Amino acid sequence: MSVRTGPGPLFVEQLSAAAYAVYFGVKVAWDVYHPPTQPLDTDPGDHGMPYETWQWQTSRDNVHVEGWFVEGTGPHGAVVQHGVGRNRAETLRQVKLLHEEGFHVLTVDMRNHGSSGRCRNVTGMSGRYTSDLLDALTRLRADNRVTGSLGCLAMSFSTWPAVCAGASPQAARLGLTAIVCDSGPVPDIKQAITRFATALSMREERLGTSLSRRLVRAVAPTTAAAILAVRHWPETGCNLPVLLITGGRDRLLPPEEVTSMVAFLPDASTWFVPKASHLGAVTSDSDGYKDRVSTFFRDHGQSTLHQVAT
Repeated sequence: MSVRTGPGPLFVEQLSAAAYAVYFGVKVAWDVYHPPTQPLDTDPGDHGMPYETWQWQTSRDNVHVEGWFVEGTGPHGAVVQHGVGRNRAETLRQVKLLHEEGFHVLTVDMRNHGSSGRCRNVTGMSGRYTSDLLDALTRLRADNRVTGSLGCLAMSFSTWPAVCAGASPQAARLGLTAIVCDSGPVPDIKQAITRFATALSMREERLGTSLSRRLVRAVAPTTAAAILAVRHWPETGCNLPVLLITGGRDRLLPPEEVTSMVAFLPDASTWFVPKASHLGAVTSDSDGYKDRVSTFFRDHGQSTLHQVAT
């Protein structure tokens, strides 16, 4: 008489690995838009810049937002936004370069980052991040010290909402005249998430099989796309001048993918920094970064608020 037995140890082990791979893929996607908060470890005062702490609630869903405003000497203003999993303290090198060129600068913690509030939304994050950036531009525009036009310097993750915000009619009304994108964006969001998830899975011992890694590469971008809920990408409605900065050693968002965005942006130019890694251009060529970004904003700005409004 035969005796029926349950699944063997190897099958159970493979099933467990597959389940963990699915969990890991979902977690990677979730953490892109809801990363663990990193505390602020420095502020503009530590870098010789007097500053004000600004706070407001998002217009879309009343999430608390915090930022630092550094007053400049000229008419123009710029909003600076950090990359994923970072915070506004990570932007202070860029803030200082712009401040030295006379710009009024507002650097902001995106939602789910730094000192800004958390949201647990499982979808629609593309629209939320874009709306939040427009809120920051609105706050800067409302300050009577900022009488010229506005620029936006976005880094990595925040380059996507920057381009989307640039396509909004609200951006023109606020006097946004130029966008600088450092280390992003790229046309294929799923491919970027896949690359990110693959890099993380290689460090995880429980994902040591080819099957588990394939599952991560399948689950992470699909889940991320659902959380993002982007209506259409690449964004083709942004007609503002855009400067794309990319580094030759950027493995996360490779230069050939970043520069391919020029096909979707009618007024785009690129600056390639051969020795720069991801977000490394400001370190690799500080003087060049300062000159390129400040000149780009000035060349595409207007000198007074009256000119912007008309």
